[in-house]
Amino acid sequence: MRRILWLLLIILAGAWLVTACNPEDVSDLLTAVPTLTAPTPSATLGPPIIIDARVRDVSTIMSVIAIYPSQGFEQIVVRPDATIVGLGGHPLDLTQIHSGDIITVYGPPVGDGSALLAIRIAVRPAYVSQTEGQPVEPAEQVIARFFQAMDRGRIDQALRLISPVARIQQGEDVWEARLRAVQSIRLLSVARVNQAAWTDHWQEYLVTARVVAVEGGDWEPGVSRRYVAVVRGTSGPWLILDIRREPGTPVQMTRLEGTLMRVDRQRRVLTVQPKDRAPVEIALSEHTQVVTEDGWSLWLDELKPGVLLAVEGLPAGDRGFLPDRVTVFGLPGQPSVSLDPSEGAVGQTIRVVGRNWPPGAELRIYVTVPTATFQPKPIAGGVVDENGHFDVALTIPTRWPDGVPVTEEVLNVVVSTADFTAKARTQFHVVNPE
Repeated sequence: MRRILWLLLIILAGAWLVTACNPEDVSDLLTAVPTLTAPTPSATLGPPIIIDARVRDVSTIMSVIAIYPSQGFEQIVVRPDATIVGLGGHPLDLTQIHSGDIITVYGPPVGDGSALLAIRIAVRPAYVSQTEGQPVEPAEQVIARFFQAMDRGRIDQALRLISPVARIQQGEDVWEARLRAVQSIRLLSVARVNQAAWTDHWQEYLVTARVVAVEGGDWEPGVSRRYVAVVRGTSGPWLILDIRREPGTPVQMTRLEGTLMRVDRQRRVLTVQPKDRAPVEIALSEHTQVVTEDGWSLWLDELKPGVLLAVEGLPAGDRGFLPDRVTVFGLPGQPSVSLDPSEGAVGQTIRVVGRNWPPGAELRIYVTVPTATFQPKPIAGGVVDENGHFDVALTIPTRWPDGVPVTEEVLNVVVSTADFTAKARTQFHVVNPE
C-alpha cells in the first residue's frame, strides 16, 4: 500500500510540472538533464595509452570528461583513485578542470573504444593554437545565443558571452543592469555590416529584434535595430564587445615586447621593460593565457625575472589594453628536447637530446602528428641522468601502428616522463631521399 501511495505522489508531481510550465519551460527542464553519461566498461581493458585532448565539458557527478575527438576518443572516465595534477605537479580535483583546458590522459580504453579510463591526468590551462584548435564558432551563432539567453532571462549566461574588455570598460554591474531592463527580446535577423573594416579580431553585425523592455532603458519597445560588435582574442571564441545605435570602430590587437622585471602573483601583475619606453605594468585577467613559445601553458610561479615576453591584447581604456596572451621565450629551467639531426628520412635513427629534466625520471618517447587517427604508443624510452640530461636513440617509424605508411612531411616527437609531470615536444621534418 505504501508503495502505491509513493507511486501516486510521483505521478501527481510529474503532472503538476507539465501543467505548471509552458512548453518552453518544459523544454528547458528536459535539456537541463546532464548529457554526459559514463560508458559501460568492457569486460577486458586494453593496454594503457596516452592522448592529448581539449576539454569540451565536465560532469563532476558522473566523473566523466567530454573531449573534442582525439585519436578516436570522445570521453574520459575518471577513476575515483585517479591522479590529477597541474603544471609543476600541483594536485587538482575534477572541479578544477574546465572547458577548453588541455589534458594529457594516461589509461586504458573502455566501453566501445570511444572512452579512456583515466589513471592519471595532467592539466594545462586552456590554450589551443589557431592551427591545431577546433574551428571557431561563427560570430552569428554567438550573437544568437546571447539574445536567446536574454530572452529567457538567463542573465548569467548572457554575461558569459560578453568580452572581458567590455566588462572592464563599462563595468559588469552596468552590463547586468542593461540586460535586466529587457523583459523579452526576439531576434529577427542578424546581418553582416562594415565588412571592409573587419579585422582578424573584430567584426560587426546589424541586429533587428522585437523588444519588450523597461521604459527609459537602452531599448525602446517594438522593433529595434542595433549594431553589435564582436571581438576575439588570440585563440578564444567570438564575444560581444558592444551594442550600439551607430557603427563602431574596428579593433586591432596590441602587442608589447620586453623583459620581465617583476611578478606580483597576488595581484596577478607583471612588470615588463620594453626596449624603447618606461616599464609597464600588465594586469592579467582570469582569461589571460601565459604560455611558452611552443604553446604549453604556465603558472605564474614558473615565471622568473629576466625572461623575454610578448604580450598580446585588446585595447581597453585610455592607452591601455587587456592582455589576452603572454608568450614567454627562453624560460630557464624548463624541460627541453632537441633532435640530431632534425630532418631526414623515415626509418632513419636519430638522437633525442634533453635538458632540464627531473633527475632519474623514466621517459616515454612518442612520434605522432596532430591529425593522427591511431592510438599513439611510446616507441622509445630512457632514464634522465643525475644532471637532468638524456641522450636516446630513436628510429623514425616507416609505418604507423595501424599499418598505414608514414607519408607526413612533419612529425611531432613528444617526450614525457612516465608520470606526465614533465613534457616537451619538437618536430622532425621528413625529407624524401632522391
